[in-house]
Amino acid sequence: MIDSNFISNLTMTNWRALLQWYFEHLNTSSLIQALQQGEAFSNHDWHTLMVLNINILILFCLIQLFIKVHKQSTFHVWLKEKRSLLNRRLRHPRQTKPEAKISSSSYLKQAYNLHRFAMYEPALEKYKLALQAAPHDLNTYLLGIKIISEMDEPNKKFIQFLLASIAKLRKKNPATWQEVVKFGHEKAPTLAQWQTTA
Repeated sequence: MIDSNFISNLTMTNWRALLQWYFEHLNTSSLIQALQQGEAFSNHDWHTLMVLNINILILFCLIQLFIKVHKQSTFHVWLKEKRSLLNRRLRHPRQTKPEAKISSSSYLKQAYNLHRFAMYEPALEKYKLALQAAPHDLNTYLLGIKIISEMDEPNKKFIQFLLASIAKLRKKNPATWQEVVKFGHEKAPTLAQWQTTA
């Protein structure tokens, strides 16, 4: 375990001033002169070069250590927050009810938009295409029911097609069918046909 005082000292250190002092007091003049003139290094030059390399290496190691410790501390904080959020969700699970959404499917969007302008014939054609593309998708049926519940005047063709599709769904996907019928009772309770479908 790394001492927290050591880490705090690292963060409080004025690295710029320290490096400036280091390079001012490190006698590199003979080393630079030997490099410029192409002379062989003396023992002092080799010693200076070795000290310079070791100190730079130590500096990089300290910086890496500081970054690693800082990342670990922030990761632990993040992990603690995630755990507490997960615990809250497990203690209080949200009760999700099926809701009709205008899906990203272009056919469903077009069908819903056409219905808003009371253009039920073309809306039905687009809805049929959406149902062909996703015959077991809950949202496709929910949106069909939503369209029926919002109609100013009931469109028999649309209603008959939707009810026939829901009847087929009962055999193919009973779980989805139950959700659809439940939603239908809530959104369009006046339709007598729901009584025969349920």
